[in-house]
Amino acid sequence: MPVTSTENVSPQAHVTGRENFIQGVRLYVQDVSGAAAKAITNEGVNVSMIAIAPNAKQVALVSTDQKPSLLTVDSGEIRPIPGLDAGEAAIAWISDGRSLLDYRLGEVPATVNRLDLATGRKELWKQLVPPDMSGVTDVSSVLITPDRNDYVYECGRTLSDLYLVNDLK
Repeated sequence: MPVTSTENVSPQAHVTGRENFIQGVRLYVQDVSGAAAKAITNEGVNVSMIAIAPNAKQVALVSTDQKPSLLTVDSGEIRPIPGLDAGEAAIAWISDGRSLLDYRLGEVPATVNRLDLATGRKELWKQLVPPDMSGVTDVSSVLITPDRNDYVYECGRTLSDLYLVNDLK
């Protein structure tokens, strides 16, 4: 059974990601009236961490090779995001559609930058530092409101106990 998730891109349409555990995730755009969904990525192109542009014409994503990329919805063209390297991910668009917020996957604390798409220049937006860093292994699933006033994130944490035993007989 495929797993499906949906993100609204406008009052008239939404992007749907359908996951097939053999072929990966494929993105579709669909009119909210219920018309048939149109594939916007090729079969076998696995994508993750999608962020849809405010005008719904581009999708920032992480492709199979872990490289951050921009997908043009109309043509299906996928190209690298200038200024981002493998291991980094775009997590939200700025409302003007000319900048993205990004961070490096697995970095603790997570540094979120504002990336200017025209120049590739980064500017610090915020550092996400869990209040208790004990055992924190990663910061992920960063979600930011469009006005950038609020955000949430998930932390991976591994805690363990160490016991010292003396004079064991």
